Amino acid sequence: LARGESRNLLLLHILKRTAILFLLGLVVNGFPHFPLDTLRIYGVLQRIAVCYFAAGILYLCSRKVVVLATVAAAALVGYWILMRFVPIPGYGIPTHGIPLLDRDVNWVAYLDRKIFPGRLYNGTYDPEGLLSDFPSLATTLLGVLTGLWLKTKRSAAHIAAGLFAASIAAFTLAMAWNIWFPINKQLWTSSYVLLAAGWALLPLCICYTVIEIARWN
Repeated sequence: LARGESRNLLLLHILKRTAILFLLGLVVNGFPHFPLDTLRIYGVLQRIAVCYFAAGILYLCSRKVVVLATVAAAALVGYWILMRFVPIPGYGIPTHGIPLLDRDVNWVAYLDRKIFPGRLYNGTYDPEGLLSDFPSLATTLLGVLTGLWLKTKRSAAHIAAGLFAASIAAFTLAMAWNIWFPINKQLWTSSYVLLAAGWALLPLCICYTVIEIARWN
């Protein structure tokens, strides 16, 4: 965009990279035998592909911080509402006779069994479930927002302080949300997204301070 590339050209680049990442994920899942009848469709690289695609499209449409932050927040809150309050067909509402985030009885596992029967990593559920792409997209957008913050014209000290403040805020929100929506990596819960963001931002802040301010390079 800064070089004046057209959005159509960048869109083609996004589509190409998405396809390559997704196909590489299928190769990883199938190697070396590639059983087509039970081949696991989803996985880590496929999730990266989908979230990269969605974040790339959003960034092409708008680079406004408020827009990207709003989409990330909506993904986290929406995922929490769905996983906590919406009845699962045949089972009921989580916490009403069903443990919250039960390994097999949650919306992520339920949809994966419907969409990918016989193709899940753990038989009845998948650690990279399709529905948990929504909070994963929020993780991706938090990275985009961090990149935008690093590119601002503020002083290095101001940028480092912002990274540190964001890290502490993410930790605090994660611990608070953990009470109602427990930290769970395999389901990529909203509280986990914030915890992971906090842990990512803290070493980034330290490295930025050491390299950009103290000049230890």
